Amino acid sequence: MKRYIIPIVFLFSFFLYSCGDCDLVTADYPCRVREATITKFDPRLIQANDSTVYPVPTYSIHTFQFPSTNSSSGVLTNDTRFDQENYLDQYIVIDETSAMAGVREVRLQLVDYYPVNEDITGDVMLIDIDTVGETGAYLRFYGSLARFPEDFYSEDAYKFCDEYLKNYREEDEDYAEISSQASRYGGGLENADAMSYNEDNLVVLDDDGEDITKTHLSLIDQSVKDGLLNSSKANAADLHVFPGEVYYYKARNGKEFAIVIVDINRGAFEPNIKRLTLKFSELRGMKVSECPD
Repeated sequence: MKRYIIPIVFLFSFFLYSCGDCDLVTADYPCRVREATITKFDPRLIQANDSTVYPVPTYSIHTFQFPSTNSSSGVLTNDTRFDQENYLDQYIVIDETSAMAGVREVRLQLVDYYPVNEDITGDVMLIDIDTVGETGAYLRFYGSLARFPEDFYSEDAYKFCDEYLKNYREEDEDYAEISSQASRYGGGLENADAMSYNEDNLVVLDDDGEDITKTHLSLIDQSVKDGLLNSSKANAADLHVFPGEVYYYKARNGKEFAIVIVDINRGAFEPNIKRLTLKFSELRGMKVSECPD
């Protein structure tokens, strides 16, 4: 028996040594379809008195963040800038500048209820859904997007993997053509709507941080206001999407996904919360070891 011990120990040591040096390679793996439902972002608060603040009935401050591992279906991450304990202004400052309002120097801010694309805490935010006509939705993304040329009108995970994504993988050399067309925020897509701001998005503050917009906004030179309204920091784009549309998306974590819009609706009970559901699957192979089992 002893004569077998040394060869066995040597062989085991060889495998350990080999695995320590072996490279990680990209390998195919089964398509994993996951799902996420996002509610319309609405951070507004109602201030009843100096000591009481409560949320509007449709209050929601989460965005969806795509997963970085197969053990997760992603995260609904809250935007803590709208935390009720610290937040009373009910808007995010997009950009600001000093300005003269008559003879008084003031602070001029560009604000909105929604952060611009690059300031989203997760990957995707539901801005709103259509209330008339065909039901679509407006989504704001952090990463880059392209549109798959064909829609997919099903919630069947098997068909999405085996009959839809598999065909593109085989014909498109691992989705290279589609991914090469991706633009930041989806701004290059036909259904992208660039955000525009107006003077309702401007706030004037004095040296003490008091809001003096009503009395001083009109005193600021129009060119100064226009400069802030068209600030490069204010670049934002929303995608007008409809059920069945399929998108390539490169997330903030660097992973690449195929996303299909499967449902857009309003809740059955008051206050009829607006929601969107999407299914998604990572497109590229996982990194796995070449070492023997």
